[in-house]
Amino acid sequence: MVQVARQAQEVFASLGISDAQVAGCIDVAGEVMRDKKLLWLGSGPDVYVVPAESGDGAVSIEFKIPVSAKEASAMSWSLSEKIVERSLDIPGLSIGFLGLLETARTAA
Repeated sequence: MVQVARQAQEVFASLGISDAQVAGCIDVAGEVMRDKKLLWLGSGPDVYVVPAESGDGAVSIEFKIPVSAKEASAMSWSLSEKIVERSLDIPGLSIGFLGLLETARTAA
């Protein structure tokens, strides 16, 4: 995890993204989860890094939550809207939710 954090910091530095900007986006994700009375699963979010030497670089932060994929998708959309409304959208940073509950499938 330390290596991933270092890689993410390198990407943020290369893109001119401050810790405060990242924290602001994560705070909005927390707000969306609190609105649904949810906590993420695991010790923290999953962080994926596309290193800066591959181009501009990018960081994706994903919170695993105990909802269906459909609900997680709706929550991610809501999160994106709130981030844009608050002028926190940052090229190179993606934050969203991954639903881990399976939904019952009915026969067609």
